[in-house]
Amino acid sequence: MSDNDFNTICYFEIGSTNLEESKAFYTKCFEWQFNDQGPEYSMFGAGELGGGISTQIKPTSDGTKLVIKVNDITKKTEEIIDAGGESVGEIIDIGNEMGFYQYFKDNCGNQLALWSQTN
Repeated sequence: MSDNDFNTICYFEIGSTNLEESKAFYTKCFEWQFNDQGPEYSMFGAGELGGGISTQIKPTSDGTKLVIKVNDITKKTEEIIDAGGESVGEIIDIGNEMGFYQYFKDNCGNQLALWSQTN
């Protein structure tokens, strides 16, 4: 890690009530690949940023939101619903050509968001 890497987000964790079901959800929706680190934790890579799913963290819809960049928000929302998640509200046009936003809940109830430059 270089000195320029300090004070940047380097990792995130997502709470889960069922590790295997969470892994299946994120693999189906986002093609993330997992590396189990025991019965309660599995790591994954998501672009340049990595993360993990943990049954030791309580799923939540409040607080900090993880935003996932996608190519097509409408299609990805349909995939999320098909995988057992749910859409939260309508697709939001951020304005000023800043793209579009869509909140969703995963299969454990965590609320996250999708972002795309185009709808």
